[in-house]
Amino acid sequence: VMGKGIPVEATEEFAATLAAMRVVVSDRDGGEIASGPGTAILGHPLNAVLWLTRDLDRSGIRLKPRDVLSLGSFTPLLTPNAGTTIKVRYLGLPGDAEVSVRFK
Repeated sequence: VMGKGIPVEATEEFAATLAAMRVVVSDRDGGEIASGPGTAILGHPLNAVLWLTRDLDRSGIRLKPRDVLSLGSFTPLLTPNAGTTIKVRYLGLPGDAEVSVRFK
């Protein structure tokens, strides 16, 4: 599942924003199912980026511009049910980005 991209800034302020954000998973009626802080992934999302790039490098794989990384889960893993619509909000990121998905 991918939503609109968020411009990344190479600043300490943006890095702090990633750590301070809160990821909220809700049902189609807005009821919160799960939530977690930006620090839920290895203490900071950028730590996951470093770990992944180093691991890929050891395997001889180099990331290219515009490659997309999946860093992991900010919340406990959830089991989707058929017909369920889920919305995920990234509170604290520019525009409080959100994405939704419907499971068939």
